[in-house]
Amino acid sequence: MSAFRKSSNILLLLMIAVTGINFLQIVFTELIMDEAYYWYFARDLEWGYFDHPPMVAFLIDIGQHLLEGEAGLRLFAPLLFTLTLITLWDLTDHPLKKYHPWLFFWLTGSLGLMAAFGFFMVPDTPLLFFSVLMLKAYKHHLKAPGAISVVGLAVCMAAIMYSKYQGALFILFVILSRPANLKDLKIWGSILLALLFYLPHLYWLYEHDFVSVSYHLIERANSAYKLKFTLHYLLNAMALGGLAFPLLYFAVIRSEIKSPFDRALKTVFYGFFIFFLFSSFNRKTQIQWINLINIPFILFGFRYALDHLNFRKWLYRLSAVAVILLIYVRFALVFPELSPITYEAHGNRQWTHELYEKSNGLPVVFHNSYRDAATYAYYTGAEVHSLNDVSFRRNQFDIDQSEARLRNRPVVLVSQHPLTNATISVTRPFNERTWHGVVLDSFNTYSKLRFQTDKEQFNGHFPEKITTRLHNPYQEQVPLNKLRIEGITYDDNRKIIDTFALKAEDPDLMLPPGEIVELQLRSTREINEKKASYFQIGLGHYGFQPGFEGNMVNVSPVERNP
Repeated sequence: MSAFRKSSNILLLLMIAVTGINFLQIVFTELIMDEAYYWYFARDLEWGYFDHPPMVAFLIDIGQHLLEGEAGLRLFAPLLFTLTLITLWDLTDHPLKKYHPWLFFWLTGSLGLMAAFGFFMVPDTPLLFFSVLMLKAYKHHLKAPGAISVVGLAVCMAAIMYSKYQGALFILFVILSRPANLKDLKIWGSILLALLFYLPHLYWLYEHDFVSVSYHLIERANSAYKLKFTLHYLLNAMALGGLAFPLLYFAVIRSEIKSPFDRALKTVFYGFFIFFLFSSFNRKTQIQWINLINIPFILFGFRYALDHLNFRKWLYRLSAVAVILLIYVRFALVFPELSPITYEAHGNRQWTHELYEKSNGLPVVFHNSYRDAATYAYYTGAEVHSLNDVSFRRNQFDIDQSEARLRNRPVVLVSQHPLTNATISVTRPFNERTWHGVVLDSFNTYSKLRFQTDKEQFNGHFPEKITTRLHNPYQEQVPLNKLRIEGITYDDNRKIIDTFALKAEDPDLMLPPGEIVELQLRSTREINEKKASYFQIGLGHYGFQPGFEGNMVNVSPVERNP
């Protein structure tokens, strides 16, 4: 048997084994909370969602029509992962690769985060696949530019952007890696065609006031520089490469650029690393944000190993040890008794069913926890809502119809903060969080009311009366005296300084449905404006902090007197 045929047979068997192992994992592993949240997306298919574009929801929906349970939700994860590996193997141009399918297997299996996308259904799962597929299309374009490469690149770019917004960085780095691309009409044709494919999502963003863009670019960047953020990022950058991370970074840095394709890989590597290094200056980063660095890790690392025997030996050893450790982790995901820690995939059926029984099947409103709400909905089938305030963050529950579906109905309100007259208590194993619950005879919130406040009235200080416009989007009158209107002041980094009650001059006003009314609001006490840089109006519900009903206004004076 020829070496090529033997290698092909081994590779085929390895791919079948990887796919089979991942299928077993998707069947026997409980959902992580993010997966439940994306399942919640898929319950109501749209062209976009608060946090992400719709690709993950589309794939979950298709999978659930083919298989039941967690396996259906995750069906495309092992399929896309295997196709990703096949494409990466194909992208490796080296005459010796046919002799080392096992090295490729150990290397790709040793990258823990990437391997997780073989069984977890999250936006990074399709993002990884379509990014690798775009590299395949780009390589074809470099060799034989034409109509096929134009359409191929366009489809891949659109699919990347439908998967996750950070995919725009990947596209940008690939295109900018070669100055000639900026003069290539076929590249521009691909971009225009991709934008055409992307129009449904762009229109969705327009209809929803670009809520996703605002969240990712503005609301998330809300911290002063902290050294621990950068150290956390660098630790994640090392963990991304597994035990062999020193070898993989060395291989990427030392590998020669032999083609425009290599230059694209290098640009992706340095681009992502530097971009998110700077991002760590004003926010806590997450390891999956740099997951696409794994692509140059694999392609450069594998190729460098084929050319350097000593490097290859150490890559074999470290990768094999990492794979063995990850096999243990995979078993621990399924069998909690093997794990020294409680992971978020542990015990979700238990706590959700306990809460369901104690709630007598009533809808449950979770305070500040969209992930727990979605997890509860998945495992019980109950109706849910997440009531969010300014101490947390906005999410899909702030823009969907979950609030409207529960209005004026009896619900159980649960919070991780102690509640007056709480009659329900359930502990979630992950992080040992206890939910305290109280039964409400009639759930009533107005989180979709919108205050619009102009900054011009804040001339270095807060006016005696704050003028704002209030839009009532509901199809019913809303009594103003039923609203607990509050003001929130923030510092330069958008951290809460103070909250205070605001009283309307005409508290008995009825807000007509679909109308905008102008209100004059006074604070019930003196406002501490000395350190205030931002101001927002919100509505308080059930004793919690005010919500996100108002726009955030910059009230910083040009020069603040000491």
